[in-house]
Amino acid sequence: MGQISFCCFVYIVLFLGCVNRLSCETIQLWRNPDGSPGGTLHYKINDRLDSCIKTNILQTIEDFNKLLNPGSSRCIQFKNTDGLREFPYVNFNFAGSCDANIANPGIGSSTRYINVPVNDACIDRRKLVYSLARILGLPDEHTRPDRDKFLTIHWDNLQKSYRHGLYNISSYDFWHTIRHMPYDYTSVTHVGPFEHALDIRKPSVSSKYPGVYFGDHYNLSIIDVRKLRALYDCPPDTGNQRFEVYRPVHCTFDLPLCGLVNDWTSPGAKLTERKGPVSDRGPKTDHSNGDGKYMYLNGSDTLRTASLVSVREISPGPVCVSLYYYMEHNTTTLTISQKDSTSGQTTTIKEIVGSEETSWSEAMFNTKATTAWRILIQASTEQGKVAIDDVTVQYGNCPVYNKCRGQ
Repeated sequence: MGQISFCCFVYIVLFLGCVNRLSCETIQLWRNPDGSPGGTLHYKINDRLDSCIKTNILQTIEDFNKLLNPGSSRCIQFKNTDGLREFPYVNFNFAGSCDANIANPGIGSSTRYINVPVNDACIDRRKLVYSLARILGLPDEHTRPDRDKFLTIHWDNLQKSYRHGLYNISSYDFWHTIRHMPYDYTSVTHVGPFEHALDIRKPSVSSKYPGVYFGDHYNLSIIDVRKLRALYDCPPDTGNQRFEVYRPVHCTFDLPLCGLVNDWTSPGAKLTERKGPVSDRGPKTDHSNGDGKYMYLNGSDTLRTASLVSVREISPGPVCVSLYYYMEHNTTTLTISQKDSTSGQTTTIKEIVGSEETSWSEAMFNTKATTAWRILIQASTEQGKVAIDDVTVQYGNCPVYNKCRGQ
């Protein structure tokens, strides 16, 4: 998926006293009625919703519960409700509209419920994660008061309807107890580099630092978890693993030693680092941050093949593989394989054939092995161009998300 847009995914209406979310001074949280540390978010799922949508909602809530409450912690709880009691709740309700109207983070002091209308054609894991994070109280990361130290907003390439509100800098009061947290490009509340762009081949937002990948996340980041636990006065959690433990491969190609190199055992063509436009009709920048590098192979009238291989071995067991690619011709192919660390034997796990796309596309899939291996990504082209960016191999399965009817 080359561009992620808020349009036609999740529509949120918050019935709050404050109309302009950036002018409100504080975030109202889902505090426990008895005043104890932590919070409880009650929710109701309309029976009319398709079973596939219900499954995605429940799985997302369960993932939040596990991330926010490690071990035996029960600081931030999620409870189903019939909607007839005194306390406010989130109402996942059937509706025909897919428009998004994201208001304040958290919940207003006089709010009865937060209505989240969904239907078969507009429900998406990334938007569910974003919506729940905002409802729990996280402000949009890219609106932090210090964001201009980290981002460049390309106002001339932003759709007019988004030039005010979603990209305005928010008040310091929004951040009160989480001001000390570092800027988090990996937050689920951070827009992506091509979000709301007039020309989807060009970025609407770019990073001021190389090697950064942002937007398009399926789960709360480690800092998102720490922010929410801090907002709800939860005890500190020291059990989170570091990203490099989870990710034996995470490569944006902007920094050296990212974990992927040209396969030293393969003769012939090599993929090269490139910055700027991929092609005349394709993306005008990398995918990571709108101002970085990607790996590139240009075809001629003869077949050219080049491969990237991971330096680090990947342990046996399940992993989630994700990457972004651009291939402009149907003679171009991308083949992802497992390369056995001992024998060098390769096993194909995914093959992608080029098409007439104009922006970056996403591939994400599960695989597993019984022995240590390296990921091998082979690009082949006879006439078109091939570009690869943001390759990640993460231990465990990919986030559960079922494509529902109409998607």
